[in-house]
Amino acid sequence: MSRPTESEQPSVAVQTLRHGLTLGRVDLRRVLRSSAHRKTQLLAYVVAFLIFGGLSGYSAYLFGREGGVAADLSIDYTVLEAARGGFATLWLFFAVMIVVRAVGRRGTLDNDVGVLSTVPTREAVLGVLVSEFCRGLTYVLPLFVAIAVGYSVGAGSYTFLATVPVAAVAASAVAVAVAYPVGLAVRHVITRIEFVARNKGPFIFVVVNLAYIVLVYSDTLANVAVTIFEPMQAAPMAWFADLLLLGSSAGASPLRAALALALVPVVGVVSVVATVRVADRHWFADPVLAGAEDDSEDPNTDQHDDNLLLRVQDALGDIVGRGVAAVTVLAWKRAARAPLKLLYVAYPLLFTIGYIVDIVQTGEVPSLAPVIALLFVAWAGAVVFTLNPLGDQGSALPATVLSRLSGREFVGAHVLAGAIVTVPLGTLVVAALGLAVPLESDALVAV
Repeated sequence: MSRPTESEQPSVAVQTLRHGLTLGRVDLRRVLRSSAHRKTQLLAYVVAFLIFGGLSGYSAYLFGREGGVAADLSIDYTVLEAARGGFATLWLFFAVMIVVRAVGRRGTLDNDVGVLSTVPTREAVLGVLVSEFCRGLTYVLPLFVAIAVGYSVGAGSYTFLATVPVAAVAASAVAVAVAYPVGLAVRHVITRIEFVARNKGPFIFVVVNLAYIVLVYSDTLANVAVTIFEPMQAAPMAWFADLLLLGSSAGASPLRAALALALVPVVGVVSVVATVRVADRHWFADPVLAGAEDDSEDPNTDQHDDNLLLRVQDALGDIVGRGVAAVTVLAWKRAARAPLKLLYVAYPLLFTIGYIVDIVQTGEVPSLAPVIALLFVAWAGAVVFTLNPLGDQGSALPATVLSRLSGREFVGAHVLAGAIVTVPLGTLVVAALGLAVPLESDALVAV
């Protein structure tokens, strides 16, 4: 069999596309197969679709039934204007999800050494983009169908249903093309720049909380969708609404619809070029914390802490037993090594930002503050170390299971670890808030 001549060999672009599609298909198959075995994940997908798809379909039905005016809004929008703002806003939320995924687990390749040593980076990048696009389409397409069906039933016109798949594919492709390189760049910053990597936990926590306080204080959080609705009407992403409604009585612009289709190849090519540049820097660079030692840490401090914990463990061992005391101290050590795992305990405090803002503005402590603090302390003390005690064992789980420690003692040790920390601190906080209100003496003692 003769070898193909140079003219018969596929071009670099065709070969890149072919290999990228193959890598994307394999990656998508792996992701879907993994998801299919997770019944909880499948159930969450169905519930999310029923909720968001139902709400979106019903809203579209109202728009279509009103025949051009969304009567349930405080400001009159035509169906086209409402569709442009709503579509662009949904596109933005979808793009943010892609960014978060790229910052997280999708920012790395499965078997990255094998893939990157076999194919060029551009082919690996194209494979990831194709996989993310197809996976995103599984969320977007059902939502589009719900919107299309709702509007068609409300308006009594079914002519634009043919545009739904086209709009879904185009919008998803542009969202992935824009969001994935952004997320990969963010991931590079927080994992490859030493200062950010070493301080990303406190940095992210402070930034998120400050942003939350600003949003609450400015009354933006409760109206975030309304705040960005009108600006998004003028964004290029709003052109997809014209593509979706093309041929209907809503008055969609054929020019905007054509521009929406033109965005796909233009943004796609720019995205591949940009993502390849970011991926070349990120995938071939080691994390700065991999095997690195923090020179600012004093080894004598760790030894001092270990000696202190040993003394605490010996004291507890005389009361609750050596096994329970050892697991209790171990829970504290794990929390100190991975403090970000404890941030979920503070999530309920986000609902108290309004009280905090009032305290700062007025200088007065609300009468409910001691009770709210009491409930939080009780909850935190119960769950701070007990939400996933077996999972927190990691590779030490077999040794824990085979030890002489009973299940009751194991759980009790984790409860004890939380109680020892939260009860004294919680008592001080509740008492301080009770005195600041101030509460009557009998009520203060009761709280």
